[in-house]
Amino acid sequence: ADTITVGDEPNGGVRTNDGVFLYVANFADDTITKIRTSDNVVVATLTAGTEPAQLATTPDGNFISYTNSGDGTVKKLRLSDDAVVATITVGYCIGFYCCVFANVGLLGIFNVLILALIIPTD
Repeated sequence: ADTITVGDEPNGGVRTNDGVFLYVANFADDTITKIRTSDNVVVATLTAGTEPAQLATTPDGNFISYTNSGDGTVKKLRLSDDAVVATITVGYCIGFYCCVFANVGLLGIFNVLILALIIPTD
């Protein structure tokens, strides 16, 4: 098996709907690594917020939403150019207590201050 070097403390990962790329949240260095799955090559290292943790794709496959547990935000990343197109402040999170899911057209954020926040992804 191949070893792929990503950032410090990889925490969460998500594959794009078409399977072409894998995005990995690197908790300790505030980055997201983009890996091409056909040859397991890192093609980009993206700046995230503070302590990125969990990621999820939208049903249409055009975006990834991810939590930043260190600054209490969720960011929406457009996959066509890897640009952050939206930031939502949800409150302070602690690492694994944050999660996102978008496979049904909703984004759910769970943290220590808010029981649950559900946001449409469209």
